[in-house]
Amino acid sequence: PSVRKGLVVEALAGKGFKVYVVNSLGWEETPISSFHFLESSLFLGSHQEGIRENGTAVKWVIKKEWVKKVNLFGWATGGHWTCAFTVKYPESVNKLISLNSLYGVNAPWGLRHFFSTDHDSTKFKKTSFFRESKQEHLTRSWTRTIPVEEKEMWRDPVIEQAYRKYASGFGEDTAVMKVPGGYREESFYMSLGKKYWDAKGLKVPSLIIRTEQDFWSRPEDLAAIREDMMSSQQSQFLTLPGTHYVFLDRSDRGKEALIEAMIIFLDQ
Repeated sequence: PSVRKGLVVEALAGKGFKVYVVNSLGWEETPISSFHFLESSLFLGSHQEGIRENGTAVKWVIKKEWVKKVNLFGWATGGHWTCAFTVKYPESVNKLISLNSLYGVNAPWGLRHFFSTDHDSTKFKKTSFFRESKQEHLTRSWTRTIPVEEKEMWRDPVIEQAYRKYASGFGEDTAVMKVPGGYREESFYMSLGKKYWDAKGLKVPSLIIRTEQDFWSRPEDLAAIREDMMSSQQSQFLTLPGTHYVFLDRSDRGKEALIEAMIIFLDQ
């Protein structure tokens, strides 16, 4: 079975929304161009790349669909990129939805010690241009954050296996997921307070969501975005049940609530 059947895109399409899924350079079927990998300053997977590639996709959709604006949805780093794009190009965005994304606020982050140097916890340890994860390791954090002993009550094991297979199925070694690793460096510094974009610049109606069991974003991220966006009367901020992978959790564990919130927001 395709892991995409667990995604919210099918639910949105079933409600009459036309949905396009964007893959950035180096993710899934999009190949990485020729880079000089001996150059130590090379940065793959930055928010600048995300802005540029979102722009290419948005322009294509606007032209194809004969519309003036599109709705954007981003999850985790995708939310970081779509928010940054919306701040820079608000004229192209009708509404924005961000799920489980970090923001530039200095607050505890459970993953920081994995990425910091041994001698300085405020410095990122760059070991590769890519993130490489074995297929069997891809769902460990998901499993760890499911707050029940019987994980199958929360997550369909068929979906878990499909996700592992799908995520690692695009490179030369289909047992390993290999993607640009720059997003980790930006995320590390965002967790310490660096702002790559400022929520004060979000001038379109926005729905900012965080799930209760998320291991990536923090409650402080949601609060900081809300504080910076106080002037935006059309925006909403929600904490929903679910894990980081809420769109793959069982319907009654957060996915249904997520879909309902998105549809209500987009229909308003």
